[in-house]
Amino acid sequence: MDRLVWFSLLLSYLPLTVTVTESVTKNESCFPPPKKILLRQTGRIAVLNCPIESHCFKDLRYRWFVFKENMHAHLDFRSDFGLEKYTQEGASLQINSVQVNDSGIYHCAVESGVDPAPRAQHVALGTTLVVRGKNPKWHTGPRYVDVDLR
Repeated sequence: MDRLVWFSLLLSYLPLTVTVTESVTKNESCFPPPKKILLRQTGRIAVLNCPIESHCFKDLRYRWFVFKENMHAHLDFRSDFGLEKYTQEGASLQINSVQVNDSGIYHCAVESGVDPAPRAQHVALGTTLVVRGKNPKWHTGPRYVDVDLR
């Protein structure tokens, strides 16, 4: 009788374990680490891609946040003077005419309208943007360098 109780407990626990494992596997494949540190000269354009895989969720809405040494902020895509500092197209954020004070760690967050649960929110690991002056010391050829961390 003792073995039967343990066996039934094991069977009732086993499906939960499988579900958790599948969920962890899905989360790992849906949230890959950021690929790059972006290095840019002032005045150039920087394009950051959200590393959250869009095939994992449906009806996504993207938001971007920046974290700097002494502050963090939600990026505002509205333009007061017709000059847009930030533009967003799908999962990509474009920062126009970058300046040194644009340096920081940029995170994208997504809100799923449908799957796995309505209004579920997910935040990706950050991508670091480093902006230097017109003649940066790391400038050796192209106007900007993408450093792949993988």
